[in-house]
Amino acid sequence: MKKFTMLMAATSVAALSSAMAGDITGKVTDADGTVPLRGAEVTVEETGQKVVTGRDGSFRVTGLEAGTYNLSVTYLGAPDTAASVSLASADATSSVDIAMGGEGDVLVVTGQRGSLNSALNQQRNADGVVTVLSADAIAQLPDENVAEAARRGLGVSIANDQGEGRFITIRGINSQLNATSVNGVRLTSPESGDRRVALDVVDADVLKNIVINKTLSADMDGDAIGGAINIETISGLDRADSLLKLKAGVIYTGKSEEWGEKVSGTYANNYMDGRFGVALSGSYQNRQIENDNKEVDGDWNVEDGLLPFPEEELEFRNYDVDRERISLAANFDYMASENTKLYLHTLYNQFGDQEYRHRVEVKVEDAIDNGDISFSAPNAENQLVSFFGDDLEIDRDVKDRYEEQQIWSAVTGFEHSMDLWTFDGSLSFTHAEEAEDNLETNFDQDIEETLTINVASLSEPRLAMVGPNYLDASGYELDAIELTDGLTEDEELAIAFNVKRDVTFNDNPGFFKFGVKSRMRDKNYDLDFSAFDYEGDDDVTLDMFEASFDYPIDTFGPHADAGLLKDFFNANRNDPSQLELDEAGSLEEAGVSSFDAEEDVLAGYAMVQVDIDNLRLTGGVRVEKTDVEATGNVFDEDTETLTPITIEDKYTDILPSIAMRWEVREDIILRASYYASIIRPNFGQFVPAGSRNDDNELEAGNPDLERTEADNFDFLVEVYPTDSSIFQAGLFYKDLENLISPVSSDVPGTYNGLDYVEIETFANFEDAHIFGAEIGYQQALDMLPGMLDGLIVSANYTFASSEATLPDGDTIEVPGQSEHIANFILGYDKGPLDLRAAYSFKGENIDDVDVDGISAGRYVDDQEFLDLSGKFKITDQIRIYADIKNVLDTELKVSNRYEGVPGRFLSQYEEYGRTYQMGVQFKF
Repeated sequence: MKKFTMLMAATSVAALSSAMAGDITGKVTDADGTVPLRGAEVTVEETGQKVVTGRDGSFRVTGLEAGTYNLSVTYLGAPDTAASVSLASADATSSVDIAMGGEGDVLVVTGQRGSLNSALNQQRNADGVVTVLSADAIAQLPDENVAEAARRGLGVSIANDQGEGRFITIRGINSQLNATSVNGVRLTSPESGDRRVALDVVDADVLKNIVINKTLSADMDGDAIGGAINIETISGLDRADSLLKLKAGVIYTGKSEEWGEKVSGTYANNYMDGRFGVALSGSYQNRQIENDNKEVDGDWNVEDGLLPFPEEELEFRNYDVDRERISLAANFDYMASENTKLYLHTLYNQFGDQEYRHRVEVKVEDAIDNGDISFSAPNAENQLVSFFGDDLEIDRDVKDRYEEQQIWSAVTGFEHSMDLWTFDGSLSFTHAEEAEDNLETNFDQDIEETLTINVASLSEPRLAMVGPNYLDASGYELDAIELTDGLTEDEELAIAFNVKRDVTFNDNPGFFKFGVKSRMRDKNYDLDFSAFDYEGDDDVTLDMFEASFDYPIDTFGPHADAGLLKDFFNANRNDPSQLELDEAGSLEEAGVSSFDAEEDVLAGYAMVQVDIDNLRLTGGVRVEKTDVEATGNVFDEDTETLTPITIEDKYTDILPSIAMRWEVREDIILRASYYASIIRPNFGQFVPAGSRNDDNELEAGNPDLERTEADNFDFLVEVYPTDSSIFQAGLFYKDLENLISPVSSDVPGTYNGLDYVEIETFANFEDAHIFGAEIGYQQALDMLPGMLDGLIVSANYTFASSEATLPDGDTIEVPGQSEHIANFILGYDKGPLDLRAAYSFKGENIDDVDVDGISAGRYVDDQEFLDLSGKFKITDQIRIYADIKNVLDTELKVSNRYEGVPGRFLSQYEEYGRTYQMGVQFKF
């Protein structure tokens, strides 16, 4: 730290003592001058200064004396281009426009080759380890949302929900350890207890780029361990001419056998002689989703000498979802002068789910306790466990839920350059919310008959025999109705200001940069919950509302129509002789779930960069001071009282970072970096809220949680065999302290004045380690003869080994960490045809940890997906397309594992089916 301080001081002196010098500005475009080229490297041959063009193709070189300078411009996919520029005086500014790919040279800027070139140039000239997916690459595949689009990158995978990608995973690391931004604005989360952002909200059609930073520098927010994801939307200054894209298509979901629709449009142009850019994007999608699900709630009994069997209940679920997604983006950029830019970037996303969930709960726990269980294994295909007696309960319930999520952000700011100085500032606001309206109706029956489960397949047990009562809708009586009306709001106001000063260190160009940022966040969840018990004199039974549907994965039996149930509730909700309010249960659920939290982060940083020939060094330190206050409620079932509790916490983190980029040769680059970072606890983990039942068992958050801290190391070699190919191989290591995980303990204690004998809460693991390697290859195979020169291939693989130390000293794999991640894409882009096949694989990972040692944990099993996409160009402006998603009909499988017991025991199984899309695209 002492050496770093001395370096900063020396840099400041150099900055203040530098004389005024001239500037060279310009823009790099394709040969026609219509498409700005981002990521091109511009080198001043006389001084060695190197700059990289921005998203609008612009560049600026400062600190030059009067004279003539030769510029060399390199861009993968195009031959090097030279330009000569003269400065009349030391305080002059000269501008030059440089077109890449002259007569006889073909520079591809659209389609698969264009997207490959764009991404490679941005990655090649980045200071750290970066994965870039450009808009054209995103548009080539049938990706519904941002999460699905991102999974094509090196070491990137996703976690699914309802058959769609939801959370981005980087290098197999738990998605909770990532950060997400749009146009540089950190997004807040609409999920009540979460920080991570479910990116199924944002439609893929409104994107410009997805940039995944796997390493951090001091000028970036320090709360990311897996990586920082930045979603970019289009700007009117990104092009030199107008752009209009329209897309209209239909979606057919094979599982539901229903049609949906999707439309999108993008307009971008600039006015006032190219000084004012306007970009508007919008998309609308509606699709019908149906999923079949089977779960085991609780553990399996795996005692020696017995057939294994569920200890509590077997569940069957059917989901029928009407999903609507709206995304809008509006960006305005204004060049007030040659040196001053003003901007306003906005994004709005709305995600609505009308979900009907039908569930059967086969409850066997009481029958087991009474010994009403028998075993039979006549052959390998039939391993039968039978339950009987008076205590076999079957519950059937229907959830009628409408959930709407909104995420919107707005950022306004400026960028101004003056001599050797560059200033920028921004004011941003982001808002996320989730409104949930849920009506859940429950029917139950104690059936006096034998029910048999076939456990020959531990991962897919099935009902082998049921009696007539199980299938008789008239035997199920209305028991209870629950009404949920919840609203989560999460918003953040951020103010940032940065100063950059170009300097030279012994004739080596570089810069000094510092800045400050204030983030003020407020998150709250307000739940209105009412639980009603049916108290009517006349029996209300399931057959009065009966409906039917297909459930191919087991014997579901009768279920109820959600619309008829809602009518019944609305007609009787205010009549206590029919529906009696459970005041204590309602108070408990509403009080324990509701909370309010405020979190303020004040950050400052200083960093320095220097180019020594082909070696670039970037170092800095960031300081973040966190001040958090949260209020929750603890409920005691003994006294039926709700007690509010407020906690406060303050802490400061010092986060150094250093990165090396060494261009060994023009086609070989070595990168090495270190950075320190943190992840603050999720709101649902640290808010002081909980509930103690009559048995003195407590479920609660842990306000004493520490933030997770990490030291991150990366090494990567990049080889560029041709102008349209890259080979990458690297290593990474992460040393984590205070990793957070749910835990349970049967050691008695006291929580905010409540004594307990058992607690379920969250705790910090002492330490954890992740070590991994990744390898990737991309190339346009234009060296092949004939029609084969249209082939494009991309493949990558990531391996990660992890270990976490539990509070009792045992070690496990890091929760959420996959050991293997792989992606493979084969494309063809020639003439009117544009085809792609994309395969992705995500290895298993621990989902939940059982620290009591009863099981080895709950695992999400391996998943592999194959998607196909095809486009045919009818004219230069019109294309038709057809896509198939989830060709392999991949299911979600989650299993329990037990120490010393072979096999994967069902925890959750879900089928999604295939999705088909077709439509037409217009581009003008």
